[in-house]
Formats: sequence, C-alpha cells, structure tokens
Amino acid sequence: MRIGIITHHYVANYGAFLQAYALQKAVESLCPEDEVYVVDRVNARHGAINALGWLRRAGGWRIPGMFARERRRCLRLSPRAGSADRLNEMGFDALIVGSDEVWNLADRKSFDPVKYGVGLRGALIAYAPSAGQTRADALGGDVKEGIMRFAHLSARDDAAVRLVEAAGREAVRVLDPVFLCPPPWTGEAGASDTKVGDTKVGGAGKDEPFMLAYAAGDWPRAARKSIVRWARAKRMRPWEEPAGLPPFAWAGRFGASGCVATGSFHGTVLAILAHKPFLCYTENPSRRAKLVSLLAELGLKERWLSPESDAARQMERPVDWARVDALLREKREASWGYLKRSLDSAREKRPLPRVYAAAAKDPRTLAVASSGGVFAVLARRVLAEEGCVFGCALVPEGGVLRARHVAARSEEELQALMGSKYVQSDLGDAFPRAKAALDAGRSVLFSGTPCQIAALRKFLGRPYERLLAVDVVCHGVPEARLFEDALAEAARRLGGPVAGYRFRDKARGQGMTQAVTVRSVKKTKTRRMPGRLTGYMGEYLRSSTYRERCYACPYAGRSRAGDITLGDFWGAAEEHGQALRAHGLNAARGVSLVIVSTERGRERFEAAMPELRWLSSDMERAARHNGCLNAPTPRPACRDRVMDVYRREGYAAMRRAYLREMGPRLIAFALWDAVPKGIRQAARRLMGKIRRIT
Repeated sequence: MRIGIITHHYVANYGAFLQAYALQKAVESLCPEDEVYVVDRVNARHGAINALGWLRRAGGWRIPGMFARERRRCLRLSPRAGSADRLNEMGFDALIVGSDEVWNLADRKSFDPVKYGVGLRGALIAYAPSAGQTRADALGGDVKEGIMRFAHLSARDDAAVRLVEAAGREAVRVLDPVFLCPPPWTGEAGASDTKVGDTKVGGAGKDEPFMLAYAAGDWPRAARKSIVRWARAKRMRPWEEPAGLPPFAWAGRFGASGCVATGSFHGTVLAILAHKPFLCYTENPSRRAKLVSLLAELGLKERWLSPESDAARQMERPVDWARVDALLREKREASWGYLKRSLDSAREKRPLPRVYAAAAKDPRTLAVASSGGVFAVLARRVLAEEGCVFGCALVPEGGVLRARHVAARSEEELQALMGSKYVQSDLGDAFPRAKAALDAGRSVLFSGTPCQIAALRKFLGRPYERLLAVDVVCHGVPEARLFEDALAEAARRLGGPVAGYRFRDKARGQGMTQAVTVRSVKKTKTRRMPGRLTGYMGEYLRSSTYRERCYACPYAGRSRAGDITLGDFWGAAEEHGQALRAHGLNAARGVSLVIVSTERGRERFEAAMPELRWLSSDMERAARHNGCLNAPTPRPACRDRVMDVYRREGYAAMRRAYLREMGPRLIAFALWDAVPKGIRQAARRLMGKIRRIT
C-alpha cells in the first residue's frame, strides 16, 4: 500500500518539521511493508511568508536553507505535487491529512483545498489536524464537502473538533504525533555539535544548567523579569533561545534544560515529554487556542502563565508527572489504535480493479522482457515457493519452433516463458498438469490469453487459493500454422534453420523489432528488423491474420478473466509525463500495464511491489491506447483478401503481396526505426498534446 501524508512540512518551523517526521515514523511503524511518503505539496505563498519572517532576524537567512536540507535528509518526500490531479497520479491508497494547523481557515495564507480532501482519490484519513482559531461558522461549501469525504476523522484541539461537528461529522480526539514518536533527545539524528552564541552544545548534559525560552517574546515584562530572577537564584543561565539549531539538536535543548518558558505548542509538548518545569503563554490567538486545549486535556491548566500571579512561584509548583504519564499512556493507546484502525480499513477497502504502470527494478529482467518485466517478477516469487509457472514458450520440435504451453520450475526454464508471443499456443496437457500441482498443494502461476484463462477456470471446476491466473491484454492471435510457415520462409531466405525467435527484441530499445536467430554449419547469426518490414508481424499489426473468433472475442473489455492482467502500457509517456520519470519509469525501456482484478491478484502484486517501480493509473488512460480494453479488435476489410492469398498460394506469396501493398510506407517505417528512441518518445508526447488540444 502507498500512503501519503499531507501537512505543513514545507515551512521553516520546528514544530511543523517534528510533527511531520513523527507522523511519518508512526505510520512506518504500523505499516513496515508499505511505502510511506510526506507529500511534497508546497503552498508557495505560505512558504514564502514564513521564510521572510526568518529573514527579519539576525542570521535568519540561513534558517530556511537549513530546514530544506533537514527535510531532504529526514523525510521521505514524494515527487512534487502541484495539483490534486498530479497527486492522484502518484497512486496513494491512503492520504493522511495532519497534523499541525492544516485546517486553520482563519489563516488564509496557508489555505489549500487539497488539505480538506477536495479533488483527491483514495482513502482520506485526518490525523490530529489543528484548526487554530477557526470559527465553526467559517466552514464553506467546498471545505465541508471535502471533510465529508474523509473515511476517518480525528482532531488535535477543540477548534478542530468544532469544525468537524459543523460539517455534520464527529472527530476522535487524538494526541499530536510528537507524543507518539518523540524526537531523539541527544541530537544524534541532527548535528552533533552546534554553536548557540558562544556556547557549544549537542544535547543533554553537555553544558551548565540553563532556562530555555522559546517563542516567549510576548510574555508580560513583569513575568519575564520574575522568571529570570528565579532562574539565576537556581544557578541556571536564564533565557537561552535555541533558534537556529537543526530540528533534532533544537529538541535536544529541551531535554538538556533546567526549565522551559514558551509560547509554542511543540515547545510545550517537548517540555512535557522531558518532564521539565514549564510555563507557557502567548498573545497569538491561534497558538493560545491550541495551548489552552492541550493543557486542559492533560490536566495541566496551572502551567498557563497567569499575568496576575508571580511567574516564579507558578514555575515552582510541582507537576505530578506520574499522573500526567498515566494519562498520556491512555491517550497514546487510543491514538495508536485510531491510526491503526484507519490504515487497516484503508487497506481493506481499496476498490478493484486497480490499474498501474510498472516495471522491474532489476535492469537484467527489464532488458529481456517485452515490456516492463512484471511477469518475471511475479513468476520468480511463485518459483521461490517451490511452485510452478505455466506459460507459452517456443519449443524446438523436428527442426521447427512451435508455440506450446509448458511448465517452468526453475529460473532457467522461466527464461523460455518470458517475452510476448503473437501466435496461438498449443495448450497440450497444461490444464491437467496445473490441476495436479494445485491438488498437491503447490503454488501455480498460469499465464495465457483471456480465453485460455477462462477455459482453465472452467476445467478446474472450483477456485484454488494457490492459483494466480495472469491473462494478457490480447488483441487477437494468428493460427500456429501461419507462424510456422513464416519461420520456414525465414529459414529459406536466411540460409539455415531458425534456432530462436523473439517477437519483441529490445537491443534497439522498446518497440516491435523482431529478432531471428539462424544456425548454419559455420556460424549462428541473429537478424533484427522492424516488425512492420516483415510479412508476419506487418500483417499482425494491421490485424489481418487473427483467428476469425478473435474479432468477436467475448473477453475483450474491462472485465478481465485473470487475477492480474499484463500488457504494454502504450501511451504511458503521453498519459503520465513527468510522473512516469519521477517514479523511475522509462517508456523507452518498457512499461507494463498491470490491471489487478481480484483480492488474490492484489495480494500477489502488492507482495511484489518492492521489486517494482510503479505508478498508479486508471482504466480510462490505459484504454485510450489499448482498444481491446473497450471492445474486440475490428475486422479489417483486407482480412479476406490476405487470408485467401495465404490459403491458395502460401506464406511467401502473402509476404510479397504485403510488401507490394505497403510500398513507400515501408521506407517511412525504416526511417522512423532509425530515429533515436528518445526523439521518438518526445514526438509521441507532443502529438498526444496536440490531439488533446484539437
């Protein structure tokens, strides 16, 4: 499962960074086998205003850059998501919005409809969003509609609870994620030694006792004087402000301090986690609302600075940390439970079918595969379970290559099954052998055309838990005899028997280049040629040699026969553009279309995901470039004429007729084949954009 976190990670703010880091760690701990990203969606106005705020301070120009480096180092950022559509292309099965002030409608500079779920697909989960000083009556139509789409809602403070209630829903009260996954106290995840003024620090216990002050600039003057006198009397260096440190070193200063004076939400959280005497106060309405709510929740109202009281005496009051810790344990358990239930629910409720663009990470697998090598990745996992894999191979028989379904039980045998075969396969005894393996309790992957998979299911008579049925996106297949005649003609022209044939060879990159290997007495040679310059593939590509029943195939469409459907994702670069490259996929090297139609297929594909580069897509994009996902291949007008020539005069005559008919177009095909692959891909993307505009 792919999980994204939408938050305010992009601002140069300690609390924003720590809560994003903590939520990422919390989700990773609950979903260790899944991909967890902080979605790199940046509100440029919000980020710019935040950065300008630092620039007004002495030395503050270094701070935004420091936070940017720490984000790249400590957060697993997704590719940049400039829009909801771009975010949807990344294929997140679950999107978690929170925490921080992501729902503060009163702060217009940070407003982003995406943070309320507007325009997003996938399961939406709100974890500990804060609404700051938002009034419930500020809820607009789009925001309300977005909140209603959330599958699971929680809140960090009273204002967020009221906002959710105004939308007609209820929110579970949860803790800020920093309470769930506190930062390292000693700075080992950040800089080990950093200068604060003239004092070198790196975490707890490295320098003399001090009183830490953070975001406390608006404390009443009398309270500040009182607390400074108290700190000096306690032999603490007063009013150390740790701004400018990397985030984990900054957090470490709370652990090293003697007491804390703060007006910050996360400053208060760290003081509580470190069991430090603390007081908090701020004039900022948004921060005040969050702090008052937090202190009330943990029974720490007395730690809010009362301007009328003596700050020193208020700081001196002891905190019953045992009681606070007991309360935190209870609330942590509830918060972890909410997060786990939400993610488990998202995993269970993802709709089928699911469509992906994918390719094997292993370059050797990708090099020999016709498209993205997904079949090989799935097959190897079955072989690792001591199972067997059934598929089409070109088997030498009596000096001729014949397409037959065979079983592979080893990596060496699997090689023959890899690569597309555009010919009808002889199933032989594959069905009884597959049934025998399944009855013996072995895992079986059976690949074939949709009609073959449907026939297999009918033959088996009942579902088998250990069967993974993989059908291909099939446009139609010629009779086996036509293919064998084409090989015999190739042997005659090339001067030796055909020892090997690849319908799709990648020596020149992704495409429809055939490779024929001929063995003579003296040597073995391989001849490569664009498919359209050959009689067999040329006629196949214009759909003129398919079996008659293929033109009315009942299995052509979006309802698939297999647990998983594999094919070429034609048009992947046109449909997904930069998103394809951002996920490490390259159309010039091959990208598979993967359609997951059943729970068994989902389990198998998700287990294989660590070995794949993949991008979530949808059926509409896939079907735009694979017409048989909509309807059977249309019967071309030339079909009767082509097959009549073949039946009366043989394959050689059919080939000559094809070459005569194509004439000058063959020159264009040859020239196009000579164009570098990258230029061809760019041209296709450009033509796709032109078609969409016109």
